[in-house]
Amino acid sequence: MIPTRYHGILDYASAIALAAVPRLLGWDRKVRTLTDVAAAGTLGYALATRYELGAFAGLTMRHHLMVDAAEGAGFLAAAALLEDEPLSVRAALAGYGLFALTAANFSDVTAYEGEPAMAPGKRTKTGAFVMAEDDGEVGYRPSLSLRDRQRQRR
Repeated sequence: MIPTRYHGILDYASAIALAAVPRLLGWDRKVRTLTDVAAAGTLGYALATRYELGAFAGLTMRHHLMVDAAEGAGFLAAAALLEDEPLSVRAALAGYGLFALTAANFSDVTAYEGEPAMAPGKRTKTGAFVMAEDDGEVGYRPSLSLRDRQRQRR
């Protein structure tokens, strides 16, 4: 299984590669637009995932992997449908699609149970992030069950 920390590194590297490779290889505008949208989406949902490299905990890792799988399927479909593109471009799109599906299938969904490492503060009881201050308030912890969080509030 791919640990969530390494999956996060793959996410950010993928976003950079999706934006840079088509320009470096001189692909046409239609494919660059596709990869730019995918790069922005990958960056966005990487930042919004509850794992070590996420900026805020909006998506669970399970949901993140579902988006990865959908992205992989989308790239495979694009490779099949963009018949006017050179074979090398279509092969690269299919290759990335297979990579995304493989990463989604072999990544761990349960390895990480804490707050995102990039978050500078903590979550309040209502779920908002605040700057870290030792005010004695018990913050929201995503690894706790609803019942445990309710017990903490009493």
